[in-house]
Amino acid sequence: MRARSPLKPAMKVIHLSRDEKFLPLMQALFEEAFAGANRWLVERPRRGGLRFFSAGEPVRVRSSWCFRTRCIANDIADADCVVVHGMTRPFAHALRHVRPECLVVWIGWGFDYMRLLDGCLQPLHLPATAALLGHLQPAKGGAVRRWLAPWMARTGAFFAQATQRPPALVSIAPRIDVFSANPADARMLLSVLPQLRGRHHIIPSFTVEDSFSQGPREMAGPDVLLGNSATSSNNHVEALEWLRTRVPAGGRLIVPLNYGNARYARAVAEAGRAALGERFEPLLDWMPLADYNQRIGRCGFVVMNHRRQQAMGNISTALYKGAAVYLRRDNPLFAFFTDLGVTLRAVEPLQDDPALPLQPLDPADRERNRELIEARYGRQRVVAAIRALEGFRV
Repeated sequence: MRARSPLKPAMKVIHLSRDEKFLPLMQALFEEAFAGANRWLVERPRRGGLRFFSAGEPVRVRSSWCFRTRCIANDIADADCVVVHGMTRPFAHALRHVRPECLVVWIGWGFDYMRLLDGCLQPLHLPATAALLGHLQPAKGGAVRRWLAPWMARTGAFFAQATQRPPALVSIAPRIDVFSANPADARMLLSVLPQLRGRHHIIPSFTVEDSFSQGPREMAGPDVLLGNSATSSNNHVEALEWLRTRVPAGGRLIVPLNYGNARYARAVAEAGRAALGERFEPLLDWMPLADYNQRIGRCGFVVMNHRRQQAMGNISTALYKGAAVYLRRDNPLFAFFTDLGVTLRAVEPLQDDPALPLQPLDPADRERNRELIEARYGRQRVVAAIRALEGFRV
């Protein structure tokens, strides 16, 4: 990495981002760290206008085409620091136009690097979930498919090659000076992508005050929260099998399915009703955040059956509010949280012993988890991590 010295007080920070629900908080945090220094270049959504950002200074909307061409050069020519929130192909192209002395910071979102870690991690799906996905594939045959067959035969190789292209991160990795990712993921990423020579520096995307403390102060009660979305990486089918006899008396199994794949959501809802009947409560419709937080306040148990990093904010919220959180040991987040000193429960004993009940945390562990999450994700600590970027630039 190039030698660096502190940023000038009048530095200019340019952010490249999509219109995502978590980013207005990042906008506020960076503004607190570097007041008046931030401009945001947001990729225009494919449909409709901005949902989460407000257009106008300091937010400018740019087309994907603009990011991919020299048109973006004027927007970033005077940047002292460029921060990329999730490395997409358009953003990787845009970075080719920054000045050599400009600090490039990449905040990883998972989608932009997880494919590179396939050889280091277990398969994303457990067997029953993989089987369900097979059943959900569109049926073969049909008049339209037969009519399209000749065209598909000619173009199939092209599209296969396009979808197998390496992530955008690979091409631009040598230009990254600082990157943020979960430490367990970062270690694997540096081993599989040696051209990434930037410094690892964690900049969380959420804070205790703005995220985890919203809603009821505690998550306590007989309900069980399973997963975070209608995405197959939750491995819902397996979890339903060993949770159907473990939901405490008077409790319900709460499953958020209002974000993700609608067809998968319907399949999980059907399986859940078959397994638990009226004790299964799928959340299929969009809910305001306040209503969602209120609903999960009775969830004293949280089960995340992912094999890869996902639901970081949901897990941290549950830990902060005192829930007993169950994660798979093969999920890198298990080691990340236990290395912090957090008390977790492992999913695997539930799989191996049908008689083992869900176990709540004792009061001392609940309080210690809360303190550890506060120490890691308190707003002032996150702002300090952002301000620390001053020490990485020429």
